[in-house]
Amino acid sequence: MKPILSIRGQTELETMVDLANSARTAGFYGVSLPEDLENCSADVFLTFGALSQRCKDLTFLTSAVNQYSRHPVALGVAALQCYEMCGGRFILGLGSGSPSTMNALSLDGRAPLARLREVVKIVRSLSTDNEVNFEGDFFKVKSVKSLRGNKRIALPIYIPGIRDRAIRLAATIGDGIILSNFSSIEYVKHATKIIASTPRASGTSSFGIACNMTYIPADDQREGLKLARPFAERYLSFPGIGETLLEKSGFDPKISGEIRKGNYERVSPEIVEAMVVFGKPDRLFDSLHSLEKLGVSLAIIGTDPAYLDKVLSIDFGKKG
Repeated sequence: MKPILSIRGQTELETMVDLANSARTAGFYGVSLPEDLENCSADVFLTFGALSQRCKDLTFLTSAVNQYSRHPVALGVAALQCYEMCGGRFILGLGSGSPSTMNALSLDGRAPLARLREVVKIVRSLSTDNEVNFEGDFFKVKSVKSLRGNKRIALPIYIPGIRDRAIRLAATIGDGIILSNFSSIEYVKHATKIIASTPRASGTSSFGIACNMTYIPADDQREGLKLARPFAERYLSFPGIGETLLEKSGFDPKISGEIRKGNYERVSPEIVEAMVVFGKPDRLFDSLHSLEKLGVSLAIIGTDPAYLDKVLSIDFGKKG
């Protein structure tokens, strides 16, 4: 199990450098950064390019780039340049489009998975072919030439997946999947069963599973619940996403609709505790080991900013 520190996109660059170097010292494998377009946060590719020059021996994961933010050719060019600047220690997390971003930017999100399938094909072609020609339902690319000559880049692409169709798509065309934040152990069991039963498009068995997790190292359980609950309320309110996470975790999926109506008391402590890790580092390591047994290879660990110092004081190199 390799831990990755989740850094918020609104963080200033110099602070990101300090956090990334502290994460390396604590034994983290890498850092992740979201593409938070609705808040005009840091550009993930520019930021990772800069961080890679000042934070050595870390892997950088975009979690995740919105497929609608760039034309696939522009996306591929940026990702490949970032991969080279990071010395190959880069994973492109590429998503179908978060609900909050789609709403904020009034983007047309029809058939997102079919569109994402074409985006991945074009990006892969850019990394392996001398010339890209593509014609699909969403994109047409004519004679786009690579300046890399015969150089081939094995750019790893991880696709976020929450609902069953998205999980199957990630398992089919991706090099890995990024499982949702607020994923309970029961939900991860459900997702990994789908992954195991889905044939890979490339015919290879190698596939990475990354899982987002929120860790609150609060000594007081009530304090931890107070901090985590607003995030759970917002996330579980997303249509389709909330219902899936609740149902596959053993809770009533109708709670998601009730949250959208303002009935926040339906988010019980039992729900939050199933989806968030609280307490001392031993509880975190127990959760990491449980995920590892299910096949999770990367744990993307996020926390409340007030607890970052506590998380970075944990010796992941020794105990992880």
